[in-house]
Amino acid sequence: MLFKLTATALLRCYATSVLLACCMLHSAAANSDDFFADIDVNVDNLDQLPSPNKWFVRQLLSYGVEAPGQGFSRSEVGFNKIETSIHGEVSYTFSERISGRIEAEAFYDAIYRLDSDIQPSAQELSEFETRFQLRDAYLDISLTEQWHLRLGHQIIAWGQSDAVVIADVIAPHNNYTLLQADLRDVRLQVPAAHFTRSTSDFTLDMVLTYDAGFNQLAPLGNEFDPFIALRDLPQPLAQYNADNKIEYFVRLKHNFHGGDVSLIMAEANNNTLTLQQAKAEQLSFSQDRFSVLALTSSLSQGLWVYKAELGVHHNKSLMPAATKFNHYLGGWPQHDQLLSMAGFDYVGWRNTTLSLELNLQHTTGNTDALSIDKNEYGAMFSLLWSDTNEKLTVKANAISMLDNNGRIFRLNLEYPLTDAFKVGGLLVHYHFNQSDTLYPYRNNDVVQIYGQYDF
Repeated sequence: MLFKLTATALLRCYATSVLLACCMLHSAAANSDDFFADIDVNVDNLDQLPSPNKWFVRQLLSYGVEAPGQGFSRSEVGFNKIETSIHGEVSYTFSERISGRIEAEAFYDAIYRLDSDIQPSAQELSEFETRFQLRDAYLDISLTEQWHLRLGHQIIAWGQSDAVVIADVIAPHNNYTLLQADLRDVRLQVPAAHFTRSTSDFTLDMVLTYDAGFNQLAPLGNEFDPFIALRDLPQPLAQYNADNKIEYFVRLKHNFHGGDVSLIMAEANNNTLTLQQAKAEQLSFSQDRFSVLALTSSLSQGLWVYKAELGVHHNKSLMPAATKFNHYLGGWPQHDQLLSMAGFDYVGWRNTTLSLELNLQHTTGNTDALSIDKNEYGAMFSLLWSDTNEKLTVKANAISMLDNNGRIFRLNLEYPLTDAFKVGGLLVHYHFNQSDTLYPYRNNDVVQIYGQYDF
């Protein structure tokens, strides 16, 4: 039977998609290029608008130091991106009660015209040669002294965990690459109405989204094509939005001296697609509905910042094991999951910030039919250093995936040559064993250099 022959390939392939979503870092950086710097967990506050206007152009050169392997558009060592991007953001105050913001980016990748060794699919060429990305387009309205409304396309980031999605379930993510993009380019905007009521000690956030979509996945043949193991099958792969397009999110946050604690509740669509139906003529993937209850906290004491997050994902569809796959061709089994994070930031060592995060994922019920273990562990370590003149910055990160499913190392250097122009470099190394779900992407190590001019 076709599905018996391809079940293992399907499981490995789609596990890749799931992990691509889970391993992306999920806290907002303090600026557009600061991947692992100190984070501002209040980026969604409605009373804080960024600087009125910002424009820059960036030129990026990316070199793949290994041949990705069979089935990918690039089959040789060489450049995989020659990308020019233009970024613009404008904020405007219409009155004392109404202000607005628009932020967008446009990209052009010349690699497809300059390198004949890359044979992109029509889908990859259409999505990646030229693309436009809207990041923000909203109005901020002060309804009263305490009630505010942000209405429109916006990026909303909740939670403390940088490595595992626990409470930060609102925004889908750009999973085109695996830790090669700046963090600010990972989280995507959603069309939403975001109500906020603020007092001196408490903040109440209520968010309603409509047709927010799901995580962006790399197209056919791309280096991070999540369905690379299925491309030889005769059935087309179909991706669908959730039937129920309305999602609800509530957060109650208490601020106290030196820290904060938040309670988060959500009724949402899973931004990671799951198999809905497997037929001889089509494999259908879509969003499942699940609910979230989470508690997050942070506490600053001297040179230390302690962070913690605990959450329950209720009725979450999880991938079955290969031996059980044929039992779930009409939809994957649902389980409750308990996810937790404990970590710290330390700023007391010269010009360096050290961060550590430990993660635990516990799946309830009988997990014998699942492709994951009942308990899975992960960790992330990061370092941020700048010289005494705050010119050169060095950012390093090491991630151990949940249940030791591979490791990823990232090193970024950046130096401003003038007030308006800066240069940088990036190295990403992937270490995956044959048993790891991300094994097809083991040869995607890259070296990148870029220059950015602000005007």
